[in-house]
Amino acid sequence: MAFGSNKVVAANGDTGAKVASTTSIGVNVAPGFAFFPTKRIGIEVSVNGLGYQNFQAKNEANGAKVTTNSFGLEADTFAPKLGVMFHF
Repeated sequence: MAFGSNKVVAANGDTGAKVASTTSIGVNVAPGFAFFPTKRIGIEVSVNGLGYQNFQAKNEANGAKVTTNSFGLEADTFAPKLGVMFHF
């Protein structure tokens, strides 16, 4: 989840007026498994899976909104994620 704003930037790098407000919300499902060698330590392996993102920009001048929705399958078995967890 991200919130922000777009501003006009001059060629010399000066920041100008706010042009639009932005909102981005995304979800990613990463299938994987966890192995618990002890009661308190877990080792997790997962790969990227399905993803969804909604991006919205609202123009400050006239209130017009632009919305973009994107779906993706980001499965890449050559780039697994490895994690170690400690449970209190």
